[in-house]
Amino acid sequence: MRYPLAAFAGTGAPLFGFCGWPGFFSRPSVEVSLLDQVHAATLDRLAKEWNVSFLTVNDQIGLVSPRVLAMIINEAHLAFDEGIATRDDIDIAMKLGTGYPFGPFEWCDKIGAARVVDLLQALATTQPNRYVIAQALLAKA
Repeated sequence: MRYPLAAFAGTGAPLFGFCGWPGFFSRPSVEVSLLDQVHAATLDRLAKEWNVSFLTVNDQIGLVSPRVLAMIINEAHLAFDEGIATRDDIDIAMKLGTGYPFGPFEWCDKIGAARVVDLLQALATTQPNRYVIAQALLAKA
């Protein structure tokens, strides 16, 4: 989610935000944000109709999981840029150390580097020094 839902306020319609990145809909719960808590009942109704579980998070750029994953992917590319380890070694270390189903480079390949860079650039508009994008990641995008 490149923009918070608040950027689209004013319609009165129920607005929900979610991340449509590959791999994010195969999880037990789908992370969503609500523009207005008034629409929580609508979200509950949709969850029942679609037989899906929603996890509601704050309305912010990137939500929570995509934002964290984008930062992990970026950090992995920074480590690679610095010659700390190979891509395979970083992927293996993250899978073994965290229990993640994919390493950061595998996630990046699955999601697409352009999507990750797009989110990091959107986040950089809020805190430029915090979201410096790795050259290896920019090159892939």
